[in-house]
Amino acid sequence: MSEKPQGRRKRWLWLLLGLCVVGVAWTAMRWPAFEVRAWNPPATPKATGVWKENKALASTQLLGGKEMVEPEDISIDAQGRLYISCRDGKIRRMTVDGKPTVFAETGGRPIGSSFGPDGVLYVADALKGLLAVSPQGKVTVLADQYKGKPLSFVDDLDLDNDGNLYFSDASLIVKGSYHMDVRPDVMSHVPTGRLFRYNLKTKKLTLLLDDLYFANGVALSHDRTFVLVVETAVYRVRRYWLKGPKKGQSDFFATNLRGFPDNINRSSDGGYWVAFATPRLGELDKVMHPRAWLKKFVMTLPEPLLPKPKKVGMIAKLNGQGKVVQMYADPEGKTIANITSVNEHKSYLYMGHIYNDCTQIGRWKIPKVAASSGK
Repeated sequence: MSEKPQGRRKRWLWLLLGLCVVGVAWTAMRWPAFEVRAWNPPATPKATGVWKENKALASTQLLGGKEMVEPEDISIDAQGRLYISCRDGKIRRMTVDGKPTVFAETGGRPIGSSFGPDGVLYVADALKGLLAVSPQGKVTVLADQYKGKPLSFVDDLDLDNDGNLYFSDASLIVKGSYHMDVRPDVMSHVPTGRLFRYNLKTKKLTLLLDDLYFANGVALSHDRTFVLVVETAVYRVRRYWLKGPKKGQSDFFATNLRGFPDNINRSSDGGYWVAFATPRLGELDKVMHPRAWLKKFVMTLPEPLLPKPKKVGMIAKLNGQGKVVQMYADPEGKTIANITSVNEHKSYLYMGHIYNDCTQIGRWKIPKVAASSGK
């Protein structure tokens, strides 16, 4: 005996009501507990001129083994050995033609690193803070809190010859994690990132800048008169003056970049290399950012429906005044994608990257045109 139409309608109504209740409960449970602001980003630069699409990075050579999952950053010692910060908390050491071995284990998530003149590897660890790793691989915590509160997401660093370490604490919204999901910070458009200075002699920690939009890569200028810090969430690089008439002030070094800038490092000719974790997302800039309520709702969606980085490899060269003079890419991400760091060494670039469970770093020969466009 078939079910009556009225009975079927009641069943569908109850099912629809149940789905609505589940949907409301899911949304309420995942609704952002932090402030989310609307923002109207500047128009993305067109893919012309220096931003013209190319496939230069498709020739990148990949180095390393399968154990090097998401190698974020690379430092190079006086002997030319590579030190690679990996997602599993290990820093691996390798020669260009060798296999990676474990040099140290931080117990957290090492991201940025840089060698000091003393041969010590200084490390920015998202979970553990600012660290020092001896040549024997011993890990020491230098700073993990400021004014009694834990540092939240220590991201990158650089240091001078006077014992000053400059490092970023990316966000108070996004806590350090192994997967480092930065989307809440990007979507919120609330500046909580910070730039610090730590003196190795006095052990004094000084706040230089706050209210940064996801404070990421850090690089001192070639003459050490200023320090650069990347603001990933607003596509720019900020400059903080350390010397001269503008000492203690900040301004913008590069703005409205074509992607989400990550780490920044000095080039050999007076310029700077910038890595882009992903190109900018049109749906984020044009549709979501201007509407705070929409961003809040989107952040409640299941993981498969959330905005994701594009699988594209891209780096840029800035000259000494912050102007983009070259861009190199792997537009389909077939060889290397989602690049997070660019480190120059003896006419080659060594590139770290994340996402998609990548397991090798990139090595790319610098073309002559790039080697002469930094100043």
